[in-house]
Amino acid sequence: MGEKEQSGKPAGHQERICKLKKDGKLEEIDRLELRPIVYCNKCKAKANHPSYLCNPRALKAPKVQKV
Repeated sequence: MGEKEQSGKPAGHQERICKLKKDGKLEEIDRLELRPIVYCNKCKAKANHPSYLCNPRALKAPKVQKV
C-alpha cells in the first residue's frame, strides 16, 4: 500500500475546499483561491488546482473585445 501521513490519508492528499469551509479554515481557502483555473461543478468554488475540488471543471478564458 502507499505511504500515509499521520492523519491516515495518502501522502500528498489535498483537502477539498468544501471540507475546509465546513471546518472554518478560511485563511487556507483564500490561499487556494488566489489564481483560480478551475471551478467546482457542484458547489461553484474556484481553485488554483483541480485537486482542491470535488467536481473540477476548467474556467473559460475571458472574451477579449477587439477595438
